[in-house]
Amino acid sequence: MRKIFIVALSLSSAALTYAQPTIPVTEQPNEVSPLVIVQDKRTPQSPLNSTNTTIITQEEIQKMPVRNVAEVLMNVAGVDVRSRNPFAQNDISLLGASFDQVLILIDGIPMRDPQTGHHQMNLPVDLSQVERIEVFKGSAARIYGAGALAGAINIVTKVPDSNTIQVLSTWGSNFEKDSLSGETYNSNVQQIAVGLVKGNWGHNIQIRRLYSNGYAFNTRTEQQAIFSNSHWTSNDKKASVQFINGYLNNSFDAKDFYASPWDENAFEQVQTFFSGINGKIEKEGWVIVPRGYFRYNDDHYIFIKENPSYYENNHFSNTAGIELHASHANPWGLWGVGVENRSDWIRSNNLGKHDRQFYSGYIEQRFNQWNQWKMIIGLNVQFSNMSHPMNNSSNGIKYYPAIDIQHNKGNGTLFGHVGSGSRLPTYTDWFYSGMGNLGNASLLPENAITAESGYQYKWQGLFVQASYFYRKVQNQIDYVKDSNSGNYVASNLNTCQFTGSELALKWNNRVKSNGFYVSNVSLRNTILSNDIQFEGVSSRYVNEHLSNQTVFQLGLSAGNHVQQQYIVRRIQRMNQSAPVVVIDIRTQYQNENWTVFADVSNLTDENYRLSGFVTMPGRYFNLGVQYTLK
Repeated sequence: MRKIFIVALSLSSAALTYAQPTIPVTEQPNEVSPLVIVQDKRTPQSPLNSTNTTIITQEEIQKMPVRNVAEVLMNVAGVDVRSRNPFAQNDISLLGASFDQVLILIDGIPMRDPQTGHHQMNLPVDLSQVERIEVFKGSAARIYGAGALAGAINIVTKVPDSNTIQVLSTWGSNFEKDSLSGETYNSNVQQIAVGLVKGNWGHNIQIRRLYSNGYAFNTRTEQQAIFSNSHWTSNDKKASVQFINGYLNNSFDAKDFYASPWDENAFEQVQTFFSGINGKIEKEGWVIVPRGYFRYNDDHYIFIKENPSYYENNHFSNTAGIELHASHANPWGLWGVGVENRSDWIRSNNLGKHDRQFYSGYIEQRFNQWNQWKMIIGLNVQFSNMSHPMNNSSNGIKYYPAIDIQHNKGNGTLFGHVGSGSRLPTYTDWFYSGMGNLGNASLLPENAITAESGYQYKWQGLFVQASYFYRKVQNQIDYVKDSNSGNYVASNLNTCQFTGSELALKWNNRVKSNGFYVSNVSLRNTILSNDIQFEGVSSRYVNEHLSNQTVFQLGLSAGNHVQQQYIVRRIQRMNQSAPVVVIDIRTQYQNENWTVFADVSNLTDENYRLSGFVTMPGRYFNLGVQYTLK
């Protein structure tokens, strides 16, 4: 059956490549200059410190063989997605970082998960609501404070601008059967999104349901999500307010997630709700940006789903914060100042009751009046206070200085970045006690210095970038195996040094054609090595980093109705003897109202893992149709 499906898909793809165009093709480059205009936490249109930043646009996402934000990020070199199930749980690492050293944001609202860090990607936002994804690789503590030690990923949602109704339905399967139930493994998604605009107000509302009975034993997933995004803009465009709200109920089987091989019948349900408000006021040369947010997370873990009383965890955590940012032009460029107050707290049958308070402020100067030179100098100062008396070492004042500089000449740009950052342990790192894993109440915060330099060249549709990075982490937190008990215990590694290089080549075809043509080609490679001064131990995460990652992407078009995208990922981890090559394909027909697509993921049916002992899906087929009424 699968062979017949592949042949049919290939034949239909070949036939479709000769369709005639009706919609113009536009170039969508996804790399940007080191100091570019993207959305950061200061103002919606201010220059973000973006050394080695990648922007994935809405148009690019629509052509990729992907189903969620995590799968988009899998195709960005330097981003390591530690997936335990593409639908259920995904941890994000950047250039050798741990998953909790990278901050995930939605429209600048942080998705911090103080409980464990594993639930930052429990996001209710579907790709249809995403305008772009900004991936910033480098120390982002000057911008976002603690928790952004190695970078930040900001998911920018669409601004409501029209009255629309959008309906999406997908179906997927690997055509294999569950040996116990006899059911064929499959997945399906139903989604409806409505856009409403009236006067100065615009609203987007999305409701989504996903069900999958898995792709192998005990890999079932079920999700219900709702997301709303409302904007108000004044008549003179000098004031605006955004309200965003999201809820995701994510239920999934958790075989091999945390305590393999004993957890083959584990189950987990994670419910996440967040609400945020973004404002912007322009007056007399000032740009003032207030922000407030709240995030609630309920994590219920059952070790044996048929017998919950044997062992289960119930964790309830909250994060809330308010921010105020202001910037003003001066003779040298732009200076900014801001303050933030946030807190998090947890109530758990395993981790106990704890809370933390954070107060921070920053000041920066952006120099952009020096002919071919540009520079940003900034300092973030943070004070933290933890309720637990054993963690006084985590309290006190932290300083996060950073400097970014670039020199432009012709089509080339030389850039550099040096910055510091830190990360506090999660409540799980400190207090967890369970099968195979133990927390450590004496853990110290991680501290790091990151440096990067590189060169970028752009000419018409061609983009070339090469860079080298270095990160030194003191007291890196990892789980180290205890030789006596066999448990993995949260520990501070003495010093970890990460070095590596990145190379990116991309070409976008600017010549449009009514027939068959190559629309885009790209090749990105990241090489990483580490030096850990902690001999004679077995760690859980540090030695699982990607040591070599290559992503090749080829886009083919027939006119403007039909596109094909081929993505080839070659990945090798530090604890792997041989690399793995994964090939994904999407064939898509699109006009003003309809989008019909067919995906094949893992075309060659590779057996591979992205995290721990969890095996990723083999060859998987996915069909979808989307209708948009304006």
